[in-house]
Amino acid sequence: MTVAFNSASAHTCGIALCALVSGSCLAVAPATGVSTALLALFSGLFLQKASSATSLRDGVRFTSDCVLKMGIVLLGCRIAFDDLISLGWGPISVAIVALATSLGSGLLLAKLLNRPMAFAVLTGTSVGICGAAAATTISNVLPKRSFTNRNGINPEDVALTAITVTVLSALGMILLPLVFSATGVEDTTAGYYIGGVVHGYGQAIGAGYALSDQAGYVTTITKLTRVALLMPFAFLVALLFRPHNETATGERCSGWKLIPPFLIAFLGVVTLQSLGLIPDGLRLVLASGSQFFILMGLAALGMRTSFRALRTVGPDVLLFVILQTIVLLVAMAGLLLIVGT
Repeated sequence: MTVAFNSASAHTCGIALCALVSGSCLAVAPATGVSTALLALFSGLFLQKASSATSLRDGVRFTSDCVLKMGIVLLGCRIAFDDLISLGWGPISVAIVALATSLGSGLLLAKLLNRPMAFAVLTGTSVGICGAAAATTISNVLPKRSFTNRNGINPEDVALTAITVTVLSALGMILLPLVFSATGVEDTTAGYYIGGVVHGYGQAIGAGYALSDQAGYVTTITKLTRVALLMPFAFLVALLFRPHNETATGERCSGWKLIPPFLIAFLGVVTLQSLGLIPDGLRLVLASGSQFFILMGLAALGMRTSFRALRTVGPDVLLFVILQTIVLLVAMAGLLLIVGT
């Protein structure tokens, strides 16, 4: 009984700390103008040394895994299949090109720089789909780096990838509306472009509506279409890296057992939302809960990240994410010129 109580207490303290950070970020972000995701990550990094205390460690680890996955599952209440098809093939084309170019350029860089394919998939997914949320989601199905597996990723890779794409998203949110306002680009075209190149969901929507309501609507649907690719792609990645995961664990798993349950739960929530079975009031609560849990997970991820390790992996992550973003910007401009949207 005493052992169980101590274990529960250890988890509770760490979870409470992450919840406090998440709530503080939500309260402070509007006044500072800084992304809540970026605030959560840096707050976690700042608290890294304090959170390594024995009384907090287990709860922080639990939050970075289970609570983060809960947030990802609830993210499905923002997506409905009807929304994704309302603009026809435009958003689908943008989403496919965004993922293909980001992933392709990442794999090419990985080959040139002798980096693991898992690392290229991590950065390519975060750039090509939905920023920090994609990085944390896809990291759950990629092999982990260890003494016996040098081809995996480590928490520092995930943390710095999330930080870098969040910073670039913030820059895009600020600069793109100014550029399109000055150049007089048609709102629908601008919406497709913003939804196709800005990594973070919130930053993309903010940039679109900063331009106009029409641009904001197109941006939202385009970005939701990109987000919708996350789970099918994660299924594919889980199956692709199945041999690596089996080697690391020493166990042989069936395809279904290898697919994380939270991916299936996410698709279930999307289906319920698409069928109109989630009342509007409950949907708003679940969406807020999703944001809160994801921020808790990002804070916990920062707490589990070593500054020394960040300095070691930093240059590669920055190089990959920035170059993949440049390729994405060029590819999306080319696509819209060809289509003539």
